Amino acid sequence: MTEKGGCLIFGVKEVVSHFIFSDGSTMSMQPKKEFAFVHYDLCDPKKCDPQEGRCASAKACTRKVMKQIDGPFEPPMVFQDMCMNCWDCVEACPLQAVERKHIS
Repeated sequence: MTEKGGCLIFGVKEVVSHFIFSDGSTMSMQPKKEFAFVHYDLCDPKKCDPQEGRCASAKACTRKVMKQIDGPFEPPMVFQDMCMNCWDCVEACPLQAVERKHIS
């Protein structure tokens, strides 16, 4: 993680999900190769919704994997391992701050 211009940038190589069940058994998912990615230097929810501060992309995410965890007027976070690649969030962003991120 590095800081650049007041924004935190996370280096992502691979997103992997592991589930641990109450009986102690585990299940692993294959690494994600593509997911929604937010450019925090471009994202500004008050430009999407000046009165309520709701991010247009988070609002468009029907699977609720993009959320404004820190509240209104704050940029959304993406739960990358749960992203279903529908790209509704990418299409909804008027600032082009959300894009498809592909990792190899």
